[in-house]
Amino acid sequence: MALAAKRKSAIDLDYDKRQVAGMKLHPVLSIFSLAMASALMAQDGNVQSNQPPPDAAKPSISQRAYQGIESNIRVDERSAYAEPESVTPPYYPKALRDAGIKGTVVVELEVDRNNAVLSPRVVSSPHPELNLLAIEAVLSWKYASAVVNGAMARSRIEVEVDFDPASAEEGSKKRRAKLSGKPDRDLPEEYQYDEAPDLVRTFKAVYPYDQLMDAQTGNATVTFIVDPHGNARGAEVKDASDPEFGAATAAMVEAWVFEPAMKNGKPCWALITKKQVFNRINPDSPIDKNLGELVDDLRAGRAVVYNFGEVDRRPEAIFQVGPELPESVRKSGQGASAKIEFIIDESGRAVLPRIVSSTNEAFGWAAATAISRWVFSPAEKDGKPALVRVQVPINYEPPK
Repeated sequence: MALAAKRKSAIDLDYDKRQVAGMKLHPVLSIFSLAMASALMAQDGNVQSNQPPPDAAKPSISQRAYQGIESNIRVDERSAYAEPESVTPPYYPKALRDAGIKGTVVVELEVDRNNAVLSPRVVSSPHPELNLLAIEAVLSWKYASAVVNGAMARSRIEVEVDFDPASAEEGSKKRRAKLSGKPDRDLPEEYQYDEAPDLVRTFKAVYPYDQLMDAQTGNATVTFIVDPHGNARGAEVKDASDPEFGAATAAMVEAWVFEPAMKNGKPCWALITKKQVFNRINPDSPIDKNLGELVDDLRAGRAVVYNFGEVDRRPEAIFQVGPELPESVRKSGQGASAKIEFIIDESGRAVLPRIVSSTNEAFGWAAATAISRWVFSPAEKDGKPALVRVQVPINYEPPK
């Protein structure tokens, strides 16, 4: 949701004591912030990490110099550095722009032979509020792996993520200029607008685990409200080929962020309808090529998935977000909890979240949707990246 209108809450997120301890979500000024045992801690604008500091003799960012992870690699004229090929602007909340929080965040990351991003960390930052936004941005970029002596190679690079208020405002104006259409005139007056809401932050739905593994396809249609702050709320399933497809779609849209609809030059309410298709061929599919291959391997029994205690090097949290609080939970005034199982893949992404249990169905799907965005350092077994299965309890307690 928009930073200026985050719902105050007290979400505690802990790994099972037998797994990983010390990772919790804390509300700070009604904004979900994350204190991670193994990730970034920002103090006074200086980023600290449990990882070693960058080498002072490293080439400048503009050189994008290749740094071989493997030892004794000779780089010759046939080499190519790893580079971002597709760069999208970071999500830059209006609340931060209005507060004058801006600048360039430098992020160091590794790009493996399969173009996957590993272990991003902030090297320098003008303000700690920008750190996780920068990490999130570089995780979404597309990269080309380094080529060393004619072969794909794992490498480490630094990239810049710019947070420029003027550019963000210009981008918003360009997107709004392309918006067309009017609301249904049969809707109440409060949902009539001159300019449609501008979707600025979107995430894919979670494909329900059992349906995915059974190769079940389907669709769901939901309606939801975008309030004058840009929050998506009150998602209601209008039609679904399977109830879980509907619940997953509702959780997805409630995690989206908008610039609100405008009426007479002022933010206003809007009622939106979204149809989500669940299959592996639709452009809007929750399943990309890599995840589809993992699903095929799991079905065929080709994938080895270790328990948390079986790996030699355990994954450490790099990027996490808390769930968006469903309207039903918020209105109830009661707490909620869920236990989510998921796999950390060989690049460190949290994939295939499954609701093991939940006291509130909508909260369970909100938790699974949030976890689908998490990133870790990859687990290792016998010196190689490994798949590892994890269960996480997420608990919500309403503010007193």
